[in-house]
Amino acid sequence: MTAITASAFSRVAPRGAVVAAEVFTRVLNGLRVMFAPAPRSFAQEVAEVRALAHALRNEDPRLSTELMCAADRYERHYVG
Repeated sequence: MTAITASAFSRVAPRGAVVAAEVFTRVLNGLRVMFAPAPRSFAQEVAEVRALAHALRNEDPRLSTELMCAADRYERHYVG
């Protein structure tokens, strides 16, 4: 006959662990907010797409043209 014994373990956090975890979480969230990239404007996004189109002009003229057209449509719709 086989006997199975089950033990119930209770986890007890060391003193101050909950407070330390809360402090660590708040510091980490504060650093994330502090070092988050600034939001880009629509004009900056259009400029980046156009720069990519100019960089690809010699390698893939069709893609370059499509990117320029997309940048124009985006600019008309969002920028002004």
